[in-house]
Amino acid sequence: MHRLDRLVLPFLCALLFAGCDCGGAVPGDSCTTDTECDTGERCVDGRCVMALPGMDAGDRPGFDAGPPGPTIESVRLEPASASLTSVDGSRPTQTFMAVVTYSDGTEGPAVAPSFSLDSLAIGDVDGASGEFTANGFIGGTAMVHVSVPAGGGTLSADATVSVTLERVLRGDGITDADVALFGTATPVDDGGRSAGIVYPLDGVVMPQNVYPADVQWTRSVDGDLFRVTITKPGATVTAYLRHDPLMHWLVDEAAWRSIAQTGPGEPATLTVDRLEAASGELVRGTPVSMTFAQAALAGTVYYWDIVRGRIVRIDDGTATRVEFMPNPPAGPADGNRCVGCHSVSNSG
Repeated sequence: MHRLDRLVLPFLCALLFAGCDCGGAVPGDSCTTDTECDTGERCVDGRCVMALPGMDAGDRPGFDAGPPGPTIESVRLEPASASLTSVDGSRPTQTFMAVVTYSDGTEGPAVAPSFSLDSLAIGDVDGASGEFTANGFIGGTAMVHVSVPAGGGTLSADATVSVTLERVLRGDGITDADVALFGTATPVDDGGRSAGIVYPLDGVVMPQNVYPADVQWTRSVDGDLFRVTITKPGATVTAYLRHDPLMHWLVDEAAWRSIAQTGPGEPATLTVDRLEAASGELVRGTPVSMTFAQAALAGTVYYWDIVRGRIVRIDDGTATRVEFMPNPPAGPADGNRCVGCHSVSNSG
């Protein structure tokens, strides 16, 4: 009798466990972390497997009961390319996802991917989530890189992200109706009625840190409207202005810096279109080409101010004139206070 008990009881226990639905993940189920697997299992290469002593992700020591699970064969980024537009300094985002392909042909999100950018000029990417955020200040293209652990090494993939800047500025008194006129007026080419840009000169080359240009033209009457456009690959600045007797526009500094630092070496095109009040026609301006050098100009400019009768200094990247030389006491003979010479060396 005791011998029969020893045979029957284990058999009954086996039947009870065979019919038990204990929940949890089944070995071989897909996973991204160990927490998604059942007790005693590990997430290895995206699959739940039985954890053995000393076992790490990617290792399967002691597996003799069957063939090994699928391994990671390749990785790619989705999307493979993205184009974002920053309007008036906005900071658009794009999330990149690392997708792995297993040896059995299945796919899934990568575990523990690491993201980076080849250049931080146009924005930054979160190293863990893959979210790219444009800085809204510089346009251009960057390469997104991801590395994924696989087996005993890593796999990697790349994608591209491009940011285009669009900035619209309005001068004093410009209304929505004024802006709309530029889209409905009849465009014409007439050199005798065009704005006639005189500064900057066509073909000019400027350092990246030069102070914003004071765009100047020669034709304007009361009631005229103007559209100044500066564009290059990756950035466009548009300004709408009313008639100004001085016929000029000092470019907004933030807009100027964006143009100068986006796509270094790429030429920019400047146009001034005149919406003539008398005819209602849009007289297109002649384009002017500008190039920004890939280097900055550091230093100070000294010059002789004829009106003030003294040497004046302007530091790079600013428009502030500094009368740095103090006034000497009056001369005993004639009472003059000479503060400089009419010739200036390059060091002041």
